[in-house]
Amino acid sequence: MEEELYATKYEVYLTLIITLITIAIVMNTLINSPNKNLYYMSALIILLLIVIDIYVYLSYKGKIPLYRVKRKD
Repeated sequence: MEEELYATKYEVYLTLIITLITIAIVMNTLINSPNKNLYYMSALIILLLIVIDIYVYLSYKGKIPLYRVKRKD
């Protein structure tokens, strides 16, 4: 039997906090570093975190299951 599990409110908050902290660290690194090669990787990291936040939020709303678990009966 397969069961679908959805995100909780705390998981949404946790992913949002992690994203905000990571964006702050990346922006601080970009401001202090004159290396222009970091911009593409930083943009990729930020976009990936935003996509993860959207996925978790949609799971919280019940649109997409976050996990699929097989139960042994």
